[in-house]
Amino acid sequence: MDKLKEIIQDPTWWITVVFAGLIISTIAGFLKDFISRFIATFSTKYRIWKNKKEVEYNRHVESIAKDFGFIIYMRIQALALLVIWASLFIMMMISYSLWELFEQKNVYLVGVITFGLFSFLPYIQSIRKVTLSGKAKSLYEKNNP
Repeated sequence: MDKLKEIIQDPTWWITVVFAGLIISTIAGFLKDFISRFIATFSTKYRIWKNKKEVEYNRHVESIAKDFGFIIYMRIQALALLVIWASLFIMMMISYSLWELFEQKNVYLVGVITFGLFSFLPYIQSIRKVTLSGKAKSLYEKNNP
């Protein structure tokens, strides 16, 4: 138990976990469609839910594709969210370097972990906005040659 406590308190372990999480989430993103199709072959309820979500998503893409200015606005929002994410990530790395300055490491560790987890929210939102604006742009170019 003491060995586990020692490993968890080591900042390099947390940095490794974050990077492993990024790699795993990237792989999961590529496998998501395959897994979704596989589940849909067995469950009609899931198939209905997935079709409903797809219709909502396509409606959202069509509403964005009506105005090219809005497509640009979505991409600027995505870029701003990526800048926020990068800033939060850099601040988290700086806070890891300040690890030795704190006497109550457990409280500090919880704060750093929470900060790190919340720092991924802008990243996820920006990926969604880039995907939406990309599909909207291709729909806009298809409708307005």
